[in-house]
Amino acid sequence: MSQPIQEKCLLDFYAGVWLFAANKAFYPGEVVSSQEPMGAFQFHVSYNFNPLLWVAFNTTYYLGGASSFDGQFNDDRRDNTWVGITAVVPTGKLSSVKLAASTGAVVRIGQDFNTLSICWQKSWLSDLKRKD
Repeated sequence: MSQPIQEKCLLDFYAGVWLFAANKAFYPGEVVSSQEPMGAFQFHVSYNFNPLLWVAFNTTYYLGGASSFDGQFNDDRRDNTWVGITAVVPTGKLSSVKLAASTGAVVRIGQDFNTLSICWQKSWLSDLKRKD
């Protein structure tokens, strides 16, 4: 029996912040490097074909994170939006392959780059196995 589409879709949102400590021995050894906090907001819409096979559209917004060397700030803070897609395909009862790609959608300040990743994931939490 197939599930209605609303039971196969998932919307989720995450917010986070990266905090950085000063590096008092930055190259060439006497320069102090520091970075302001950087925030990130992620939104995902995923579709589950089954509990182990899913695909998701992702978007992330980064802001802040300007760096400085000996108190001299660089013009490198982030103010960017990224979009991507992720797919997970099972390769066994406790493993899967994850494919992900992303690109800068709106890059106002900071780096603009594309990513492509392929990874193999393994779970050792056997009690999370699906019991049908």
